[in-house]
Amino acid sequence: MSRIATTPFDRSDADVILRAADLVEFRVHKNILAISSSFFETMFSLPQSRQEVGKALPVVPVTERSATIDTLLRIIYPVRNPFIASVKLAHDTLEAALKYDMVVAADYTKQELSGFIYTEPLRVFAIACIHGLEKIAKKAADEAVTRGTIAGSYVPELEHISAACYHRLLQYERVTAKERISFEFCRSQTTKEDPSKPKVTAPSDDHSPAYLFNEAADVEIVTSDKVRFRVNGDIISLASPVLCDKLLKARRETKHYALHGIATGRTRSVLTVPEQSSTMKALLQLCYPSDMPVLSDQSILISVFCAAKTYEMKRAVDLLWGKWSEFTSSNPLLSFFIASSIEYREATTLAAKALLSKTRSELKTTYIDYMEIAKAGPYYRLLEYHKSCCRVARDLLYSRSSLSQQFRDKVNAMRCRHHTHAVSSVPAIASSSVEPDWARAYLSSAKELLAVLPDASVARSDAVLGELLLQYTTSACSSCRKKAGLAIGVCTALENEIEKAITKVKFESD
Repeated sequence: MSRIATTPFDRSDADVILRAADLVEFRVHKNILAISSSFFETMFSLPQSRQEVGKALPVVPVTERSATIDTLLRIIYPVRNPFIASVKLAHDTLEAALKYDMVVAADYTKQELSGFIYTEPLRVFAIACIHGLEKIAKKAADEAVTRGTIAGSYVPELEHISAACYHRLLQYERVTAKERISFEFCRSQTTKEDPSKPKVTAPSDDHSPAYLFNEAADVEIVTSDKVRFRVNGDIISLASPVLCDKLLKARRETKHYALHGIATGRTRSVLTVPEQSSTMKALLQLCYPSDMPVLSDQSILISVFCAAKTYEMKRAVDLLWGKWSEFTSSNPLLSFFIASSIEYREATTLAAKALLSKTRSELKTTYIDYMEIAKAGPYYRLLEYHKSCCRVARDLLYSRSSLSQQFRDKVNAMRCRHHTHAVSSVPAIASSSVEPDWARAYLSSAKELLAVLPDASVARSDAVLGELLLQYTTSACSSCRKKAGLAIGVCTALENEIEKAITKVKFESD
């Protein structure tokens, strides 16, 4: 049940009611709204219907809650300016002011938002980026860097800014004071081109399977570049529940027109889709029991894969999974952002795991164009996942106690009865009276690299394996040197240990 707002929005001389989403009714005056907002000025200038004239006060439902509407109205009314007690209320009010084109209210709210920079700089930064408020974003970034509150800090607004904005914030920590002067956060560095929308020309009928242009077909699919595919409706419906629903709606419309004698000139149901013909051609081929379409162009693969997910075409997604895995291996960061954008958990996790082959520094500094489109939330979770994997792998070698007996057996196989291969320059970390010093040096070298690169291949990387062989063969003992070939077994065993530890870390996709 609705209720009346508090004074001054309960006056009897009001001439319109704004009804908030939580059913609070604000009795307000059209003149004040029209002067403060071009949105309401236009609305109230429209002629009323005859049914509305002479009735009770007109009601305008709005999507904002009462706290937001109350704050907004107090800014434009001749009353004391409201106290905005939280970042959330400041953000909600700013969005409403921008939505209703209330310039004075927007300016006031921006000023109030700036007041939260010293208590919640990261939230203010994100809100400023959402609305392109460069000066506020810059001040908030300065405060966040000064406080050291960027790395590992999450705020819900990250789900609404681009990954590129967050990436620029991470770089802001690294640049010099001189470079910060000209640094910008809100303006994209590139045009926002979506790789899931390939730049290709429409396919000619000569290079398309005949069943996609069947004159006897009952369905016509029209693409964004005006290519018309004529296909079998039953096959399309079986392949995609989404297209099935669209087709049922189109058939009902066709039947309705026929019953009412409305001539449309159509002999088949027509579906209009936003995809380009190159994408739709491959997608339709995957609906039919035919050969896999040629997807030599990366952009085509991306667009077809995204479309298959959109239309819930499980068979098509399964058929494309192998090619998508290949794409992920060659371009894991782009794969990650695309998969997270279409909310495909399995593909997102696959890409996140592939990115464990990158160092933390590489992951934080690498920029790709798609980051201007992707959101910062998944990017933040990727960095946290990478950090967690680093910590787990490093801790494995700190304690040694969780290393398996298989690994210890491999080390023992290389043990010499007469020489310890002591290395005085390498500190004994978590030392054991039965652990050879060369093994200590090897594990110490691996631990150091795992702190930034959480990948099992670290165990046999040039630097780490070289340390093992160097320390092991330093001894003059000829019998020890004969066992040097067993070092690969030690590396393989450690690889398995690291892989098992990292596998236990789950990537949180949301």
